[in-house]
Amino acid sequence: NMDDVAELADRVLVVDKGSLIMNGDVHSVFSRAEELRAIGLGVPSASAMLLRLKEKGLDVRTDIFTAKEAAAEIAAAYKRRWQ
Repeated sequence: NMDDVAELADRVLVVDKGSLIMNGDVHSVFSRAEELRAIGLGVPSASAMLLRLKEKGLDVRTDIFTAKEAAAEIAAAYKRRWQ
């Protein structure tokens, strides 16, 4: 579960077909969402939601991986949008 990984891990290693392809902190690994998806892995649900909102035109950061941080970012984005 990528949500658990984002909340609990300090370091993430990603192995594909027996080869280590990513090794880094949570931020550096989950920032590579497209590469993770290409090998059949996902990203935390908060990150996936922010990526979709960005695609729809909302000015949000996409380097956030927890629900609590995502909620704050979405609130801030709407506040900026309506000021």
